[in-house]
Amino acid sequence: MKKIIAIVLTLVLALSLSACISRPVQSIGDEVEATTIGDNTPANIDIHAALEQINLLVKDDEPMDIDEDALTSLYGIESAWCKDFACIATMGGVFPSDILMFEAADDEAKANIKEVLETKLDDFLTQAQNYDEDSYALASSCKVIEAGNYIALFLAPQHEEMENIFLGK
Repeated sequence: MKKIIAIVLTLVLALSLSACISRPVQSIGDEVEATTIGDNTPANIDIHAALEQINLLVKDDEPMDIDEDALTSLYGIESAWCKDFACIATMGGVFPSDILMFEAADDEAKANIKEVLETKLDDFLTQAQNYDEDSYALASSCKVIEAGNYIALFLAPQHEEMENIFLGK
């Protein structure tokens, strides 16, 4: 029940912040681009093992697992696009985090997931640019990562550590 309330409150907060914008949003430049990792990337990434390690980084922020229903309702990602996924969100701290890792079902599904993740990051950057300079600076260094058929977004203060865990570095 706490998870549902937290998710609903997060949505209400996001909608209220976007509704408060009384002036046109300044452009933050070109679309957010994904980073594709080269030949040194492992062919298979164990996203669930990565999530276990990442949970240790965010344990104090009370991470909530994102299930199949929340994946669609909160992020617009269809479960059919995913061969597998491991996702959590945190509500604690100044910078709520989204940790989203996917193994796409196929190339088309990967493109769909990538588009959703890039939009999520772009929306967060636009919102943070108008309300919170520190969050904007932090989120500006986050990126969508592709590795083979895997794709991820770590919208979190510890994103660099999480990216290294995801990539097995």
